[in-house]
Amino acid sequence: MRIFSTIVCFLFLVLPVLAQPSLENFDWLKSEGTIPPDYKKAMENPTDMSLLALNHFFGRGEVIYGSSVNQYLDKIIDNILKDDPELRNEIRCYVIRSAEVNAFATSAGVICVNLGLIAQASNESEIAFVLAHEIAHYAKKHTLRKKEQRKGKIDDELDAFLKYHTYSREIEVEADRYAIEKYYANSAYSYEALEGVFDLLQYGYLPFDEMPFTRSFVEEEFYSFPDNYYLESVSPIRSRDDYIDTLSTHPNIKKRRENVENIISGFDNNGRNLFVQSESQFKKIREICRFECVNVYLTNHNYDNALFNIYFLQKANPDNKFLDVALASTYYGLCMHKLQSNYSEVMPNAKKIEGEKQQLNHVFNKFSRQELNVLALRNLWKTQAKYPNDVFLKEMLEDVASRLIVRSKMTFNDFSDYAQHVDPASIVVEEVPEDTTSTTSRYQRIRKSTRGKVIPTEKFKTLNYMLVDMKADPDFINYMDKLEKRLEDEQVLKRLDTKEEKTPIKEIAVWSPSYWRDIKVPKNATDKNYEKYLTKMEKDKSKIDKTVAYSLEKLKFDYSYHTADKIARFDTKEYNTYTMMQQWYLEYICADKAEMRLYHCRDSETLISEMGYNNVAFIYVYCTPSSFSRYDKYEKLIFYSVFNYTIIPMTVFNFLLPNYRTSIAVNMVDLRDGKTVLSKGVNRVGDMTKSYINYFIYDSFYNLKKGK
Repeated sequence: MRIFSTIVCFLFLVLPVLAQPSLENFDWLKSEGTIPPDYKKAMENPTDMSLLALNHFFGRGEVIYGSSVNQYLDKIIDNILKDDPELRNEIRCYVIRSAEVNAFATSAGVICVNLGLIAQASNESEIAFVLAHEIAHYAKKHTLRKKEQRKGKIDDELDAFLKYHTYSREIEVEADRYAIEKYYANSAYSYEALEGVFDLLQYGYLPFDEMPFTRSFVEEEFYSFPDNYYLESVSPIRSRDDYIDTLSTHPNIKKRRENVENIISGFDNNGRNLFVQSESQFKKIREICRFECVNVYLTNHNYDNALFNIYFLQKANPDNKFLDVALASTYYGLCMHKLQSNYSEVMPNAKKIEGEKQQLNHVFNKFSRQELNVLALRNLWKTQAKYPNDVFLKEMLEDVASRLIVRSKMTFNDFSDYAQHVDPASIVVEEVPEDTTSTTSRYQRIRKSTRGKVIPTEKFKTLNYMLVDMKADPDFINYMDKLEKRLEDEQVLKRLDTKEEKTPIKEIAVWSPSYWRDIKVPKNATDKNYEKYLTKMEKDKSKIDKTVAYSLEKLKFDYSYHTADKIARFDTKEYNTYTMMQQWYLEYICADKAEMRLYHCRDSETLISEMGYNNVAFIYVYCTPSSFSRYDKYEKLIFYSVFNYTIIPMTVFNFLLPNYRTSIAVNMVDLRDGKTVLSKGVNRVGDMTKSYINYFIYDSFYNLKKGK
């Protein structure tokens, strides 16, 4: 019987660990199981203030449910609320696809935990306290009390801000105390871990760990960059825990730390543990979250964080395909942005960075376009050779190699065959005597000698030594030769073909339009006022949906249209596809018109299969109030009053109407390579916004259908 019990316990503890997705085959963290009732409720009630946060995060595809990470968090909540089953039944927990260290609770009993918080945690107990803190917010109805605090008209905006945030700081302290005394104290979690919780909050913006960024990451034995590419020392981390919290929603970390220390002083930590579930399981869950944070960084083109964290993760996970491809994608993205002059947006100035990552930012900001181009080429060549069947890697490699040939205009003759440390004077060149008796023609001899050894000169810099090993690889030589010839042929054909004809688009997938109307909400607004404004926006959005559907039908497109109603009825498989598509579009926006293959193009075949078409249209409409008194309004009023008095009443009526500045954009992109097929946008100020929106949308689809 004891043996049987031991086996059961072993399976109970081990199987959850074994059930975790393998990091060797990691791709991205998907939702699993049945789609939760909260999804349908939130998506079908977009004007319900209590569901507003869920509607926002579900609508962006950022909520993860049913995964191994969710199951891990649910077990922590089970431990915290083991003595309060009624409250446990009210709590639902979701993971948010964000690398920020954060968690929040809603008045509907939903707790959301960011991936970043789990990725940065040191143990299970830290996560347990954060969850207990959020449960306390819900149990004490703090979210409702925050709403009440904002009601009432206060003339002084700063005074209103300070009063609200002072109250908010008070409830944070109350939530800490209630969480410890009511929930945490009744669990088996360690009190010693509470010190680490505030370190987590204070230093959560840093990489997953602090480790020196070494030169070997970007250098080889045959080339090295100048010493001024590297900092002699990095700036120490100066994050403060005793900052002035007057303008903050939370009391400063030092105050919270001291408050918690006072609460637990004298508490007995005997029998308490950092891990209630196994430590190995915690580490596996944390690693999954860290891997997914890399996906988030690459989606947002936050390449410096992606690069440093991949550098760290590869130490414990060498030869991991996900990390290898992520690193290659990072090099590729940096190269594309560097060549297209918006590099500072994806690699911030090193002066803004603290700690060891500052070295990385400094080094990569020192690289020239050509140096970064070659670094990307080196990495992609080796990664593609490692995974020869990966089409996405092949496409990035070709793009980077093409840029080196066309943009940088560099050939093999620009790269030395000898290492940087080799003295050119020591190189002995063998002279080949002319063979006058040979039957080969002089042209054949010229072709044979074209790839002669390149001896470095005094003008050579680090860049010119960066392909020593790859020039000795026949496969690389052959690849670059073929690519160069093909590019030359394409340029000739492009010059001959003076007619650039656009292909008419007949098949298309249309994403649910994004619509926002900026309305000035009174200071004393209630939830009903907010719901009224949201209802108005939903009605306007439904009208845009009808315009899109009418345009597609009228122009006889073969199409699939993902309306808000259709999205609300998704199952888990459809929701995961929706999430992929949302991440794809988010990255498209973050690329900021840079011509490059998006990181999420690696999922293009899956997306095309699910969407039905490779061309997808995204529609964006944003309306904001414009100045009432405008020159053109007075001009029209005066003109029609003088020359056509019969329409004065209509002119006066239009004059009194409020004006809106409307921004409309229609982007048509090819999922296969991320290229923009159509990008059309306009800003318009006037009173006929609805008519103009309808016209603009129809005209955009008309131009697509006609190939204009």
